[in-house]
Amino acid sequence: MGMPLVINTICIVIILMAIYCLAGRKESRGRRINMASMLVSLIYCFLVTVGELLCMDYVPQLLIIDRMVSDFVFGILFIFYYHYIIYVTGFRIDRKITIGFMSAYAFFLLLLLTDSSHHWFYRKLDVRTGENGYFKFQIQHGIGFYLFYAVLLLTSFFCFYLAWKYYQNTKDNTGQMRKKRAHILLQVSLLPLMIAILYLFEGKSIYSPVCIGIGLSALLLIHALNHFNYMEVIQNAKALVADNMDLGLLIFDTEEHFLEANQFMEKHFPEVWETPDFVKECEEFHDVMTGKRSKILWKGRNYNCQKSEVRTQSGVLIGYALTVYDITDLEEYSHQLEILKEEAEKANAQKTKFLTNVTHEIRTPMNTILGMSEIAIRKNTAKDLEGPLKTVYREGEGVLEMVNSLLDVSKLESGTVELSHEKYEMERLLYEVSNMVYMNMHNQDLDYRIEIEEGFPSAFYGDRMRVKEIFQNLLGNAIKYTESGTITLSLGGEREENRYKIRLSVQDTGVGMDETDAEQIFQRFKRTKNARTEKVFGAGLGLNITMSLVKMMDGNITVQSRLNEGTTFLAYFYQEIADSEALFIKNMTRERAVAYMESNGFLEKIHVCFPGAHILLVDDMESNLSVEQGLMQLYGIEPEMVNSGRKALELVKKRKYDIIFLDHMMPQMDGIETLQRMRELENGKDTPIVAITANAVAFTTDFYEKSGFDDSLTKPLHTTELLEVLKRFIPDKIQQKETEEQEEILPIKSLMPEIDCTIGIRNIGGNIEKYHEILQVYYREMSQMLEVLQDYANEDLEQFRISVHGIKGSSRNIGAEDLADEALRLEELAKEGKQAEILAKLDEFLNTLDEVMTRVDTYLKDASEQVERDGDFLPELELSSVYQILKALAEFDMDEAEECLKELYKNRYAEDVEEVLEELKRYIEDLDYKHATSLLEDYLKKIG
Repeated sequence: MGMPLVINTICIVIILMAIYCLAGRKESRGRRINMASMLVSLIYCFLVTVGELLCMDYVPQLLIIDRMVSDFVFGILFIFYYHYIIYVTGFRIDRKITIGFMSAYAFFLLLLLTDSSHHWFYRKLDVRTGENGYFKFQIQHGIGFYLFYAVLLLTSFFCFYLAWKYYQNTKDNTGQMRKKRAHILLQVSLLPLMIAILYLFEGKSIYSPVCIGIGLSALLLIHALNHFNYMEVIQNAKALVADNMDLGLLIFDTEEHFLEANQFMEKHFPEVWETPDFVKECEEFHDVMTGKRSKILWKGRNYNCQKSEVRTQSGVLIGYALTVYDITDLEEYSHQLEILKEEAEKANAQKTKFLTNVTHEIRTPMNTILGMSEIAIRKNTAKDLEGPLKTVYREGEGVLEMVNSLLDVSKLESGTVELSHEKYEMERLLYEVSNMVYMNMHNQDLDYRIEIEEGFPSAFYGDRMRVKEIFQNLLGNAIKYTESGTITLSLGGEREENRYKIRLSVQDTGVGMDETDAEQIFQRFKRTKNARTEKVFGAGLGLNITMSLVKMMDGNITVQSRLNEGTTFLAYFYQEIADSEALFIKNMTRERAVAYMESNGFLEKIHVCFPGAHILLVDDMESNLSVEQGLMQLYGIEPEMVNSGRKALELVKKRKYDIIFLDHMMPQMDGIETLQRMRELENGKDTPIVAITANAVAFTTDFYEKSGFDDSLTKPLHTTELLEVLKRFIPDKIQQKETEEQEEILPIKSLMPEIDCTIGIRNIGGNIEKYHEILQVYYREMSQMLEVLQDYANEDLEQFRISVHGIKGSSRNIGAEDLADEALRLEELAKEGKQAEILAKLDEFLNTLDEVMTRVDTYLKDASEQVERDGDFLPELELSSVYQILKALAEFDMDEAEECLKELYKNRYAEDVEEVLEELKRYIEDLDYKHATSLLEDYLKKIG
């Protein structure tokens, strides 16, 4: 027994040495697997050694346990062999194979541990006394042992196959270090096979020859670690990268003697190896080493060289490294880029010239369209023309907005946008953008809210118009993509040194967007791809312009959005504080915004006139002069007009004008030359001269100021901008304010005290007849709501929330503000899921709704009675009126149909005819041409 103990002890010592060598290596998965397999090997050898010691004394139960535990550990050892080979080779093994091996091992090891109860692994395992006096095992293996051994062999052969395949892949086309690793791995893969064979011949003896195989495995690992740096992956990787990188590397000692070079230098500079002192003898390289040059020309190619010192960690200089870059292709590429840059600059100049001409051509007719539309709107008294005129104006504004966006993009791209520095009141800016919000909402069921952080300053220094543009773009975007719900504008910020960081948030409950759209939403001409947004008008420029503007103000903008749930834009930018007094604004209702802006919801009213003012208009186009004349007449001005610079000079010689409006782009003598000549005349020296231009790309406000103009206006002209110029330059003694018209006292106001009819009628542009129609629709909708609202409150809070949200919007439209406020409170309770509080307040709300509906019903019946009962009693409808209605329906002329319907209502009819008339009225009110036509045709057939 002495020799086996000595051999086992030697194996244990070798394994401990291998563990020690592994412990000093860098942490990696390969090191961890090796360390685990060595520890399992150590346990196995230790158990075998313990067994040999126990055999000297008759302790059969301990020997049997020791044998079974040893076999268990042996199986675990092969699991580590399997994982290590897979890790080193890097092959992707099907998970089914790995799961199959692991399941087999787990099954057989479980058989081994529970063998005492079924004897599948060992049919018989006993200890008897041998001839030499020591004890030996008496073993009869079961079917489980042989199957277990088959799995061991299969694992061994599989590991050898993987190692052989890895060796074949690396022996021809890889570096020397990887070949060494593959060779060692091939040897390592033979060890499991050898150990498995030794395990079979272990037989019935106490001594286990497996320990010898494990010891050899540990010796091979120690040899690989110390002689081949087997685990030093980082060092090998550095050498591999340096040798194969696409630039030259020369290594010198402190005496500048050549030491080493990589493959790049061997390929491009073979002279380095042919002549030991080549670098010193070559003038180009010598100049590089002495710092006289950094570039060399060698065999028709250009190289850039860089010398670096090589020092130890303590800072001692031990040599030099010279890196050599081939920059021939890069210089050629740079040359091509210069050519492309010149071509791009030429193209950009041509694009600017083209855009200049195009915008001038677009703005000229737009000046006529918008100007004449505004004049017609202000002078129009026919209600039936009001809608079409406003539609023309609104669509024209949309085209102009598109043109302005293109101009802004061009200016931002060319860097010609300069931010002004003026004081502005945040309150006025918020009222202006809020007025824009309410104008653009049209009939959308939207709530608009403003939330201002406590302590937010009331005034700033900065570019007021650009800040306003940021607000308008974000709010306009929210309106476009939100059909119903809430749009919230939030303002906050903080002082940073001498500036204030304004934080702006615009949140909506609209269609939202997915992550892909959110990533590209700030790019030009990019819009969300959503079926619900296909009909939304826009070019995809507003957000790109907004991003550029906030960046010009040292800020940024981000977006948070979820599809079908809404979007939040978060922006910040910097402004100087002009007034630290805290800003306070009450709830921003439509009425407060309108009142603040002195607007009727579409165009501002004219309250100022300038009788007796002497104005000269100079423009080469007759249509422009007509528009400008019409706008001047709105302010009580009868201007003089000429179509050339020469004619203007003749008039200025004769008389003095309060203001001269001078077109820039005119044939023969343009506006600049005309201005210069006017300044030479006595009557033109100090006369305010205002430039009018349709070209907003090439000529800015600064350009006209430097040219000598007192101000400039861009076509198409807007009354607000025109008024500012008139008030600025026309003397105060000429300016007069018109007396405010008395608000019309509506006859229906006293009939419905719960409804502010003034607000309702103003909401639809002052059309009382249209307001009557809206009241009829409102009554029908609310009648349906009364029937289901109680059930929704008890059973479906989400449907209840949707219903009261609709009541809120409809009630605000007709002017029932108190009812709308109560609906809003119930909506907020529904959002929070507070059913008990809703039920407590619901009766009061339903009573209020019933009172409003009663008032509406009373008014509608009174208004209807006045028409219905004035005529005679007739048995049938008048055929002439019926035919006129059919003709109007065929021509989609609802105004004519309504007039004929009123004629029919003047008379009274039998009950069945009254039913036909009421049904016809309902169809016409709902614009249901098809059913109205069918109803009348059926009626005519019935009466023959």
